[in-house]
Amino acid sequence: MLTLYKHLSQLCLDIRPEVRKSAAQTLFLAIASHGNALDLPTWHRLIVDVCYTLLKCLEKYCMTASEERIGDEEDGKVVMHHSRDTAKKQWAETWAMVLPTVTKTVLGNLPVVVKLKQPQQAWQGILHHIQRGGISGLEEVSMSALKCLDDIILIGEGREQDKLPLDITVPMWDDVWKACHGVGVGLNDLMRRSPNIESLPSQKLITFYTIIYRRLNHQVRNNFTTEMFRKLQDVFPAIMLPVLNRNASKMMACRAEISPLQDSVLQIAESLQLEVLKPRSPSPHLITELFNLWLKYARHSTSHAVIARALAMEPEYLIRWWAATFSLFSETAMQRVVELYQQTHAWKLVMDSDTLSNIIQAIHQPLKLRQVDAHQTAWRVAVESILKTVRITLPHVNVQSAPVFYNVWIHLASAVDDVLYGDDGQIVEWGTDDVDFEVMNFFRSEILPHVALIPIDDLKFTLNVFHKGSLHRHVMEPSHVLPTGSEKVATLCFEALLDFHLYHAHKIPEADDINLPAILLRCEKILSGLTAESDTNAVSRGKNSLRCIKSVLHSIKQTSVTNVDRQVWHDVIMLYPKLVGLVPVHLNVPLRAEFRNLLAAALLQYSELIQPPFKL
Repeated sequence: MLTLYKHLSQLCLDIRPEVRKSAAQTLFLAIASHGNALDLPTWHRLIVDVCYTLLKCLEKYCMTASEERIGDEEDGKVVMHHSRDTAKKQWAETWAMVLPTVTKTVLGNLPVVVKLKQPQQAWQGILHHIQRGGISGLEEVSMSALKCLDDIILIGEGREQDKLPLDITVPMWDDVWKACHGVGVGLNDLMRRSPNIESLPSQKLITFYTIIYRRLNHQVRNNFTTEMFRKLQDVFPAIMLPVLNRNASKMMACRAEISPLQDSVLQIAESLQLEVLKPRSPSPHLITELFNLWLKYARHSTSHAVIARALAMEPEYLIRWWAATFSLFSETAMQRVVELYQQTHAWKLVMDSDTLSNIIQAIHQPLKLRQVDAHQTAWRVAVESILKTVRITLPHVNVQSAPVFYNVWIHLASAVDDVLYGDDGQIVEWGTDDVDFEVMNFFRSEILPHVALIPIDDLKFTLNVFHKGSLHRHVMEPSHVLPTGSEKVATLCFEALLDFHLYHAHKIPEADDINLPAILLRCEKILSGLTAESDTNAVSRGKNSLRCIKSVLHSIKQTSVTNVDRQVWHDVIMLYPKLVGLVPVHLNVPLRAEFRNLLAAALLQYSELIQPPFKL
């Protein structure tokens, strides 16, 4: 009987496709009909020496077959279908037909297979061939291999009609998971090496793969390890393909949407999260890896495009196109990170693993999309996510817990620095967006009160972020340019520095670089030089000088008298007649109305200082 099987398997390798097909059908029909008459040693030889050898030969012949077009011609027309018009495609058809048939043979006789002398060899052998088919680069064969994995899961779960679930052991399920993971790694490698769009796997294939992966994760959920979580990140989200067509390299994504593939990839993380967070979960220790997975998703809109070679776009254009394509996916992931952190921020493992710092560093990448395309919304969601996670944490920050958050401050300040000014000051219109004011106001009102808990070097960097955009720089440095419309943010930065100077500088003098007497003196010189003939630039600096004076007056009146140097009070009082002297000056520039309003606001700050000590 075994000799007959071997001869039939050799016919499955005939050069004629129709002979191969008939031989394969006859071979596996014979095995199904008479396999129960075989003893265990013969079964082992049948599976390993006949079936697996056949699959190995089919792979070899398919991968080395010619890709030249063949076919019969009638009246000059090719009558062979395009899906079978090369030798490679014809061998692929045979491979795709035999692989699931061998898989069904093994699964259908699994009770026999597990009794073999080397059952592990037989089980891992079919998984090896499934993996090889999955990464063949041939759509038909890859889809057939994925259906084989799907059959294993269906039969293992008992969801196949009229069949009881097979007794697949935990080690066997682990082998299935490794094979499925290997397919994902191989598909990623194929996409990376693809020379053009046509050679990329289809959306349908990748989506089917992610669905199988999610269901397989559920099957091994009670034995999911840290190593498996990390291996999963080798595949996802890198395996995601954008929806492409032949003109994709000339198209810009016009609207962000979550494709079925992206939704399926999100569901993988969501299903794992349910297992980690459920009551009496066997895997709460995986919470840090779960955060890492979500954060990798969040960075995907700014990650390197795996299919960059196939797209053949200009690098700058590719970055914008990739960001637009996966914008909503990354935004969804960032929102999930915030929700997960809200639920688990008090976990000791979350605190000890520096999770907040990791979140800020990861979401820092989408923040940089503002420099690429300010119209994208992902960077705004990144800002919102960082602010929310920090706000969740701040009530828990105290002297005892301060060491846990030492790494947070510098990363937070660096993120704010990038979102406001960009790398090396690339964002020339900083301070003109409402988000800029929201971020700096958050820093001033919620971060600076914790200066005593911030390491001194990190505090200096934080204050430098305010210093870069501070109003007083425009007054003190003639070369410093203040973007039009950024005065509100610049004033806020200056007032934050004043707060530190007045309330904290006496405790941390090495971090204070505000010299109020020098600023007031500079303001006085600028305002004294204003005349009716002053140009727009001079009046602009005069306006900012008035803003500085107003902010200084407001701040020193709010604090204790002992916190303000006597020289500052002296300089403030001496400025009053200078300001009054500007009232009759009639400027001949369009800014005169705004200047007079600012002058009135500055003079109004003196009202409390010149009140009589009694009611008249």
